[in-house]
Amino acid sequence: MKYWHSFLLFLGAFLLQSTVLNHLSFFGVTPNLVLSLVIVLTFLYDGYHGVVGGIFFGLIQDLCFGEILGIASFGYFIIGLSILYVKNLLYQDNVLSMLFVTISSTLSFHLIYWAVFFIFKGHYHFLFMAKTLPISIIYNSIFTISYYLIIGKRLEKNPKDRYV
Repeated sequence: MKYWHSFLLFLGAFLLQSTVLNHLSFFGVTPNLVLSLVIVLTFLYDGYHGVVGGIFFGLIQDLCFGEILGIASFGYFIIGLSILYVKNLLYQDNVLSMLFVTISSTLSFHLIYWAVFFIFKGHYHFLFMAKTLPISIIYNSIFTISYYLIIGKRLEKNPKDRYV
């Protein structure tokens, strides 16, 4: 996958997340499409597509909607690096591996977000995070598995294959 393809995917996810999906919230929780793309692109493809896109669109997300600049990009960066480490240990063609990575990444992202807000005395309380976390995990799992099933079919099986 080329970087401009992943840029377009991230741009579409960011625009969709910040406009349409804000009206489809469930108990005040909307899916994090940028996190889902960081998970899928980092888990499926070689290179740093998910990490670079996560850092860039995390900064844009913080500039547009955040109280503290850099929290989302830091969280996406840590999640992306963790997935780069773990993806060699898991089978990439298994949906259960993707589900495990999604659940652990969503949990980690929310804990990182809460910890940084706690350090800088922000307004994101642990009880609110704990209350909304199960809904966020379900939402992100649905969208990440959907991305995985759509994007994963284009995964190169053999780099020397001329028909890919």
